[in-house]
Amino acid sequence: MLSLYYAQIKREFWEHKGVILWYPLVVSAIAISIVLVALFVFGNVEKTVTVKTDGTVSVELDNQTQSNAKPELQLEPQAQDSSTHNLSVGTPDKPKHVAPQHNKKDYRKFAGFLFSMLCMDLAIFAIAIIGNGLAGDRKDGSILFWRSMPVSERDNVLGKYLTALGVMPLFHVVVSVVTIGIISIMIMVAESIYGGSASMSGLSTAVLWDFLQAVLLVPFVLLWLLPFFAWIGFISSFANRLAFLWVIAPFVLVPILEGIFLQSKHFWPAVKQYIDSTMDISDAVLRGNWHDVNLLPGIVGMLLGAGLIYATIYMRIARID
Repeated sequence: MLSLYYAQIKREFWEHKGVILWYPLVVSAIAISIVLVALFVFGNVEKTVTVKTDGTVSVELDNQTQSNAKPELQLEPQAQDSSTHNLSVGTPDKPKHVAPQHNKKDYRKFAGFLFSMLCMDLAIFAIAIIGNGLAGDRKDGSILFWRSMPVSERDNVLGKYLTALGVMPLFHVVVSVVTIGIISIMIMVAESIYGGSASMSGLSTAVLWDFLQAVLLVPFVLLWLLPFFAWIGFISSFANRLAFLWVIAPFVLVPILEGIFLQSKHFWPAVKQYIDSTMDISDAVLRGNWHDVNLLPGIVGMLLGAGLIYATIYMRIARID
């Protein structure tokens, strides 16, 4: 059985090699190249690192280069009610009035921002692999060839889901972690060469550690979004044309019918809350706030997703193109 699924996953890997392997490697190479060029050009320039509460980071460059004295990391609140904090680089001859300290909460927010971007990336490509995989073999007629093989339609469908929700995320997560690790090492080496402080290296290593903890929740996020993936797979199992309209139809018709017959607007807020709750619960788990974790909606969603996957298998067995 395991060898059968291994063969299925290997087949899906070669069919979607660009999305699974080459895309993360290319993005990683671009990110590392940009940081490397920035370190060569601006490595000897004094910097002020600003980490905002929404997780975004900006680096301001001063007009002068660093002196021989080693700068210090400073955390300066811009105002009493400010939503940002500055990590400033100063020297003994130009001391700062605030004692140096690390703002770990802001580091965690930046790592959470990267984690959110990674999950969005994985969701988009999972949709592409599932939708294209289940619709492509019907359109080019290769489904008839695969039906002649000693592989059940159930194993065929599950192989596509394992690739989209298991193999592809694994490659992307590993490449992302390695990329952030390489960038952290590059920054530490650059600051040691230029006599820098822990301003940027402290940021990069803290973000790496928080990101490592966050990526452990990637399987949870993908399973939480399973009903959306399964719905697209179900539509791809029978729609020959206008598949996109079939996919969005319930998200358009249900709110309209709800407004006409029930005079309410609960559908879209419920869908949005369900999607947003993935990041909220992930953040609560990382912070250890277990009282804020409500898994019931996710369990219901997974059961719905499992039912749609079963319906997908049934449609592909019953339908002969």
